Amino acid sequence: MILTHAHLDHCGYLPKLVREGFRGDIFCSAATADLAEIIMMDSAKIQENDAEFANRHGFSKHTPALPLYGRHDAERAIGQLRPVGFGKPVDLGHGAAATFRYAGHILGAATVEVRWGGKTVVFSGDLGRYDDPITPDPEPIANADYLLLESTYGDRHHDPVAPAEALRSVIERTTARGGTVIIPAFAVGRAQELLYLLSKLKGDGALPLTLVYLDSPMATDPRSCSVATAPTTSCRRRFAAPRAPSRPTRATSRSPRPSATTACPR
Repeated sequence: MILTHAHLDHCGYLPKLVREGFRGDIFCSAATADLAEIIMMDSAKIQENDAEFANRHGFSKHTPALPLYGRHDAERAIGQLRPVGFGKPVDLGHGAAATFRYAGHILGAATVEVRWGGKTVVFSGDLGRYDDPITPDPEPIANADYLLLESTYGDRHHDPVAPAEALRSVIERTTARGGTVIIPAFAVGRAQELLYLLSKLKGDGALPLTLVYLDSPMATDPRSCSVATAPTTSCRRRFAAPRAPSRPTRATSRSPRPSATTACPR
């Protein structure tokens, strides 16, 4: 199996497949492996908690209500991840080889070129934008016999305004009238990009009186920070006891009270 990146809509069913008997290798980049560990374990915990809640309140048609998968299944799926490097063909067996290339989008995301039986098939996965502040540009694909391309924004033109400038404009306009800015954002990828842009704006002298709060146990997980700074291949390490949720962090400000709050929920 090949995993292009770690977002839940791509890796979230892997523990269920393993629970149902899948025992094969799961090839992905090193950063994807580390992020997938965090995301799958979190998803398994939610599955178990939802089942326990349904049984306690008796609203499920199933008796008992069971999780789609549990933390043990997620651990087994993590144990089957096989991190690989970018730009080098990986032997998949049966004469097939896969090459991972940078796709932008989030840390570790890849397009995958599969050569098999004299044909080349390219899977785009989810593609990022060019000139993203924290991820590399998507690498071009030279050729392919078949291309499977995601097309969520295939019929749209992105706003040419720089994201940092758009963010600054909204926050300054809102705080000028005494308002609060709340930003719902994905805990993996978008939350880190927002923090980077806000940090850059503050470093450039903008938003001096604005406090920033990040409210997300996953986005503030120390492991997420370590993945962002130095991806490793430690996805198969022994599982430690679950960490307590981190407290929301507050950015340094010269203001005695917040004039705006930026919240990035899970």
